[in-house]
Amino acid sequence: MATLSTTNPASIADEYQTYFSKQLLDYAVQGLRKAEFGKTAPLPKNAGAQTIRFFRFNEPSAASVVDLTEGTAMASSAYRELTLAYVEATLNQVGQVIAVTDVLNATSLLNIMSQAIKTNGEDAALYCDNLSVTSWLIPVTRTRVTVAPRSIPVEQPRLPSWMP
Repeated sequence: MATLSTTNPASIADEYQTYFSKQLLDYAVQGLRKAEFGKTAPLPKNAGAQTIRFFRFNEPSAASVVDLTEGTAMASSAYRELTLAYVEATLNQVGQVIAVTDVLNATSLLNIMSQAIKTNGEDAALYCDNLSVTSWLIPVTRTRVTVAPRSIPVEQPRLPSWMP
């Protein structure tokens, strides 16, 4: 007959088991905000293309804005040039697989399939968000467009004939 000691609690330590909570703890998820600064456009169906080209002019700059003097022409070296750049985006597929066996799905304490779906979605969102940043940072091809200055004749205003 086995005896339990009530004066030495260490002898009954093996009788205790760990309780598992089925409520999962929250974890930090990165805020995904970069995609709202991107450009989306449909790629026409059956067009035979997997690449789309976006164009943009150079960013605003106050460097060439100067004070003007009436009757004095601005030096041509001070003219601002327009630069046209393009960025190409190529259509590609991405994916991820999480292995969940039927035995694991049937015997797990937690809802493994639900967590696998959630994890795939969060990972895909993070991948796309990071892809937005890398597409901003890629070198763009710039095409220089020079706009030739031209003189616009200005006529002296004429007063109507009924005015003195």
